[in-house]
Amino acid sequence: MKRLFRIILLVVLVSIAVLGVRWFENVKKNGSGTELKIFGNIDIRKADLAFNEQERIAGVLVEEGDRVSKGQVLAMLQTHRLEAQIKEAEAQIAAQQEVVRRLEAGTRPQEIAQARAELAAAKATSAKHPGPERQASRPWIMRGPSSMWTRPSSGSGKRP
Repeated sequence: MKRLFRIILLVVLVSIAVLGVRWFENVKKNGSGTELKIFGNIDIRKADLAFNEQERIAGVLVEEGDRVSKGQVLAMLQTHRLEAQIKEAEAQIAAQQEVVRRLEAGTRPQEIAQARAELAAAKATSAKHPGPERQASRPWIMRGPSSMWTRPSSGSGKRP
């Protein structure tokens, strides 16, 4: 009887040791004993997508049931309007670069001569046709809606 008891005790101890080793290997492989692995499919009926602009979807790159990873492109948007805005901005950049190039190059002698000629022409024109400040010093006054110029009356200085 003692011999049978020792055999049963030995079998129980070996069983406990084997189960302990298997449990330890399982915990070591999964990372922790609290993880739970479940296999199956997740069925999503509604997806909220965030886009910066209101554009139409040009193409969907994945199908239902496909595996996707973080950062993977799922769909493409039509970008006609955005491409037009990019071209407009590039044209504005080119125009401003041309202005900077001209300013860095300096004024050409021909442009200086043209500006002096325009100034002389403007002075000649202003001498022929006096502006409002010169007209105020003349003794002629515009009266009434008929746009007629009349000389002020000498006397009371009041308007008729």
